[in-house]
Amino acid sequence: MLAYLNRSDDYYFVLEDRCTNQPEGTIAIYDVLDCECAELGRWVLAQGSAGAYASLFLAWGVTFEQLGLQWFYTRTVEENLRVRKILEFTGLVRIEGFDKEVLLADGKHKLGEYRMDRRQWLLSKDRLASRVLGLTELLRSRLRK
Repeated sequence: MLAYLNRSDDYYFVLEDRCTNQPEGTIAIYDVLDCECAELGRWVLAQGSAGAYASLFLAWGVTFEQLGLQWFYTRTVEENLRVRKILEFTGLVRIEGFDKEVLLADGKHKLGEYRMDRRQWLLSKDRLASRVLGLTELLRSRLRK
């Protein structure tokens, strides 16, 4: 973890619950390539966190608005249906023909790659902001029950 924090092209965020101020996850933008693109990942949330959509929106805003990048990509294990649904729901485009695997403790897993470019961000950020805020509040209200 410390190695990540010392890299000049890594941007790491600790996610906190706004009600309790308790940390509940991380997300990162890393491997920034010549101010064109970066990878988004190291996305980990505590079970029951309502911050999935808000954390993605934060990372995308930093990617495009603060860092001025043209596009980003993220990769997830194909079997991770929850993450795949969130990525697709929020407008990321799945790259067909992406053919890579990752070795995890339980064996090899096929990866899927998803992308968003600056044009997609500009066309969808207001809609995404509304969705993110609405979904976050809905999730938060369900967690309070």
